[in-house]
Amino acid sequence: MTRKESIENAQRKVIQMKKHLKNVVDSSNDSEINYYTSLVMGLAGHPLLVHDLFGPSVILSNSNESQLKNWLPKVQNSEIIVAYAQTELGHGTNLKMLETTATYDPNIEQFEIHSPTITSTKFWPGNLGISANYVILQAQLFTLGKCYGPHLFIVQIRDLETHKALPGIRIGDIGPKFECNLMDNGYLSFDHVRIPRTHMLMKHCQVLNDGTYIKPKHTKLGYSTMVEVRAFLLEKNAMHIAQACTIAIRYSCIRRQGKIDPTKDIEAKILEYQTQQFRIFPHLARAFAYLATGRRIIDFSRNVLKDIRSGRLGLINELHAISSGLKAVITFNTSLAIEQCRLACGGHGYSLASGLPQLYAIVVAGCTYEGENLVMLLQMARYLMKKERTRIELKQDVNIFDELLDNDFCEIDASYKESLDMFKALANRKITDVYDRLEILKKQGKKEEYAWNECAVDLCRASRAYCRNFIAHIFVQYVNQIQEPALRHLLEEILKMFLNFEITECSADLIEIGYMNGQKLVKVRNELNEVLPFHQKYLGTLKNKKLEHSKL
Repeated sequence: MTRKESIENAQRKVIQMKKHLKNVVDSSNDSEINYYTSLVMGLAGHPLLVHDLFGPSVILSNSNESQLKNWLPKVQNSEIIVAYAQTELGHGTNLKMLETTATYDPNIEQFEIHSPTITSTKFWPGNLGISANYVILQAQLFTLGKCYGPHLFIVQIRDLETHKALPGIRIGDIGPKFECNLMDNGYLSFDHVRIPRTHMLMKHCQVLNDGTYIKPKHTKLGYSTMVEVRAFLLEKNAMHIAQACTIAIRYSCIRRQGKIDPTKDIEAKILEYQTQQFRIFPHLARAFAYLATGRRIIDFSRNVLKDIRSGRLGLINELHAISSGLKAVITFNTSLAIEQCRLACGGHGYSLASGLPQLYAIVVAGCTYEGENLVMLLQMARYLMKKERTRIELKQDVNIFDELLDNDFCEIDASYKESLDMFKALANRKITDVYDRLEILKKQGKKEEYAWNECAVDLCRASRAYCRNFIAHIFVQYVNQIQEPALRHLLEEILKMFLNFEITECSADLIEIGYMNGQKLVKVRNELNEVLPFHQKYLGTLKNKKLEHSKL
């Protein structure tokens, strides 16, 4: 098929899938819907993915009551197909510098949407290239001669009958990508296109008939949509690691190579080699840790967004910060995990038949969409520096993201506490060191922006260290909540592997701050090596029928 034929075929499939959905799954269960969709459409996305993922949530989070009544049913019933148009050729993550303008004219009570430059062209929005007939648009709001920054507008871009571009609209598909080619990413520019005043989404801020601007209660409310998607990404990436590990482990159980015991006639399964276990199993442990973290953040984000929809600001700052850092850390480590699983399958991992090349190409995109990873780490770092300043000024400890951590959990054993103390101490040290360096540079006369840039690498390291600490705490709590003894025993083995692996990953930093020495490091590595063949205990448990496979 040509690219256009492939997308049209995917459109046909997804429409039939949605019609059949209510007959086969619980439509209120996101996990069932996602699994069902993956069976029908595969991993590469589809021409309604952004509409389904973004449309209802953006409308719910940003529309006033009359807009909700008008737009939400149309989006939910797919009467209109929406794309989310934010990223431009010139800017993506940096919303403040977006160039598309929405200028209000109080004489006719309309906004004029315009793309003043080539770099203001919207570029990359999913489902925009061929499928969408409306966009939820991020544009700089101008009213009464003043710019109020980026705001959301709903704009029709194609005729609902002919599907042709409306006057003043230049639109098309950006072409093939590394992967996800059933997703029709597109470009879009406007030539003085007019829309009614009521097409600005006005839940949090308003432009009145006369052009008066009513500002939002909180500057971060515009980030609520991106935060919700980042929370979803965490769980999704955990499942992608699990998929890759499943492929690599199954291959390793079948493929035989060489002999560990020269007296045996048959070659050894490659899963019996410690090197193969070390290549795969720590990433499997990360999959469980990231799954626990993703579910916690999804629950947290739903509560925060529910508060926002009820007019309460809640913990939007905390959610924005931690979701930014976790998105960066987890998407990057997911890409590394899948590459290691590909290598673990030898030459066969390079074949498309393994499923790993496609999975890698899909996952690696997550390092840049919904916020480029280094930018996300720096966004989290700004929050960490703000909290550190508060701690110093108040001369007391400030528990960062304490609302997300149940600090009253029971310890499984002392070794877990020791590991958690290491991660916490390292995170605190990274934060205080880079904060002190920033202050020294500013006292030397450096402007804050220049001082920040000179500390950017260490700021990213501080964010990574805190994310490792956060994930480890969440995973320990997650395992503690497991009631079924055999399952808990298995997850405890995986938890030990995760903690020891993460300690080895940051061992140089732990040695630097005095929390680790050569002797302790050898002990940690030995413990990691001991727990690597955990699958042998698992198989023994299955044989004893103490744990049904379905419980995982």
